[in-house]
Amino acid sequence: IEKLIVFGERKERHLFYDDIIRDQPVECEIEDTSRHDITRLIYSSGTTGVPKGIISHIDDLFGITNAHKHVLSLTDKDVVGGWAEFAFALGAAGAIFPTCCGCALSLVDRPTPEEMFETIQKHKITVLRSTPTFYEMMLGIDKAENRYDLSSLRLCASAGEPLSRSTCLEWQKRFGVNLIDYLGSGELGVVIARPERCPEDKLGATGKLVPGIKAKIVDENFNEVPLGVWGELLVQGPMGQEYWRRPGKQKEAVHNGWNRTSLIYRKDKDGYFWYKGRVDDMIVTYNLGSFLPENIIQSLAYLVRSLNTVQPPLRSFLFPLR
Repeated sequence: IEKLIVFGERKERHLFYDDIIRDQPVECEIEDTSRHDITRLIYSSGTTGVPKGIISHIDDLFGITNAHKHVLSLTDKDVVGGWAEFAFALGAAGAIFPTCCGCALSLVDRPTPEEMFETIQKHKITVLRSTPTFYEMMLGIDKAENRYDLSSLRLCASAGEPLSRSTCLEWQKRFGVNLIDYLGSGELGVVIARPERCPEDKLGATGKLVPGIKAKIVDENFNEVPLGVWGELLVQGPMGQEYWRRPGKQKEAVHNGWNRTSLIYRKDKDGYFWYKGRVDDMIVTYNLGSFLPENIIQSLAYLVRSLNTVQPPLRSFLFPLR
């Protein structure tokens, strides 16, 4: 990094934002673009190494918008809110698709769980989006369902990490609103989503493929496996994995036209996809994914909270054995 731009007050040796824009015109000419032009560059979270620059084109953003409109059943009457860092795909998408769908957008800067409840009440949020961890933090607020007016909420959606069945059940029990899960990424947009009216025995699943997405589950030799068998999830859709100046990672990311997710899934006879863990995050000795033990612990936490003996949310961290 050569230069830092600061806001608010000047700092020595840094550029000041107000100085940069002072002599700039208040209007700009519209650029002549095509749907293939690059429109966004965000970086991956670095889960498996050095973060990768993810390239998105203009038509990719339309794909993200259409997928969210379908998954969340959005209309121009909705107010979409919640919180996730703008630097990550979940937050970046949340700043784009609501306005493209004609919705109002509620923005809040790193809220506490209490502040999020207050924002729902103040902005009359109808669709809430966040991560499982943040939903669990909100569940840790005692009697929140009685302290705040949450009557505007019609749907809550979770992404960014696996959502446990126990969190869904407790959220629905306390707030009377469905909490759905969906799988997406900065590279591929929304891939799998749980239907709003999901059978209770499917609450542990991520969901079904969204329209326009094809998927298959393969073994280590990229041979497709039968229903019910665990393997790596490969997908095709409107978006593809494209990285900025990382030819090695680019080659690894795509196999014969299929995008590799590096996620272990199985598909059941009803078309639901069930998550197990990452390809590079498996405990080889017992063939367990990192999500399974955590899901068990979350279920126990739900049971304990149902007995009103412990209020704070319980979260586990499981590190892979190398």
